[in-house]
Amino acid sequence: MSICSNRALQIIKSVFKKIKTGMTEKHIFSLFHDVFKNKPAYFKTYGIVNEEFAWEEDVCPIVLVGPNLVKGGHSSPSDEALKPGYTVYCDFGVTIYLNDGRKYASDLQRMGYVLKPNEKTVPQQIKDVFDTLVTAISLGIKNCIPGKYGYEVDSIVRNY
Repeated sequence: MSICSNRALQIIKSVFKKIKTGMTEKHIFSLFHDVFKNKPAYFKTYGIVNEEFAWEEDVCPIVLVGPNLVKGGHSSPSDEALKPGYTVYCDFGVTIYLNDGRKYASDLQRMGYVLKPNEKTVPQQIKDVFDTLVTAISLGIKNCIPGKYGYEVDSIVRNY
């Protein structure tokens, strides 16, 4: 249901507008939780009766800055601070529950880069990392076919 993905994207965009250099992964993580707490008025219109984090609250979202991108996976946020020349990667999702008993979950990833003072554009190495992530996700989508198990698709993406 697109309302679920749209809600997660709304939260991500709100947080990304507030991210500043010097913030730690823990601080960015807290921003997500603060924005999540504010439930929009449209929830009633769509019959949304509850919203939760898409996975364990203590690791949702995944926030990785700079060298921590290599950690990957569902890890807790650290005291690593965002600096010029660093990427910031967030993996976030919500689960919404409707008044008719249906539920939907989203899982979105976004990545940004903080330019160094002398930079005008993102370095090629960072573009390559981004392109690798996009290609891996595309492989996952391509391999989401009837009869294939989720862990098989996940393995294809992770091995890429």
